[in-house]
Amino acid sequence: MSGRRRRSNIGRSSVNAKRVRSQRDEESSTEREARLSQLRDRYRAERERESSIEREVRRSRDRDRHSVQRDRESSVEREARLSQLRDRYRADRERESSVEREVRRSRDRDRHRIQRTRESSARVTNSWVNKENSAMNYDPSISYKDDRIVSIGTMSVVCEYCLALKFKDESKGMCCLQGKVKLEEILPPPEPLHSLLTGDHQKSKQFMRNIRRYNNAFQMTSLRASKSLSVGSCLHLKFKGKCTT
Repeated sequence: MSGRRRRSNIGRSSVNAKRVRSQRDEESSTEREARLSQLRDRYRAERERESSIEREVRRSRDRDRHSVQRDRESSVEREARLSQLRDRYRADRERESSVEREVRRSRDRDRHRIQRTRESSARVTNSWVNKENSAMNYDPSISYKDDRIVSIGTMSVVCEYCLALKFKDESKGMCCLQGKVKLEEILPPPEPLHSLLTGDHQKSKQFMRNIRRYNNAFQMTSLRASKSLSVGSCLHLKFKGKCTT
């Protein structure tokens, strides 16, 4: 009797599944959206009533089910699923209000912060003690970036004499010898260079775009040589007793 009842239940469930499948094939897009909306409302109400233990059990069961389904799916099915998810997320974000958007972003920030905290605590880091041949023996467990010789900080120190910006470990007198060196005020460049640099010239954009080329082309034009020496086909210039080609 028990075996006959079991077969009867299986047959009944199969008939019900076929009937439901037939109904869903015949329903219109409006009817389908109404059915899905009712399902979402029902699931939302059920989740609001469930306890923390029931919620954890449900999430664990869902994770296991999704893991099995994703292991079985092919690459085409996976791409189709991801495409549907992207479309659904896009539609959800278009419907959400400004308050809902802010709540979602705040929730995402908290989730990302928790993930980064977990990753940071799980990462084992050691201090960089033995620096000899370190470039040839990289150790991912060593936090190189936290060592003083690597992390020099920002230019947050201001010289009290010349107002130069310096790193925290730079000496006090390296910029102006503690006020002993005083440079003259830099005068504005002559025209048309001043207009080209400040953007007041019609060719300023073209000039600034090629300023490195201009600098390389004219970098030797302001020098004076005391003597020129020709050796074969090469011209040698003599600057302060030293020869250059």
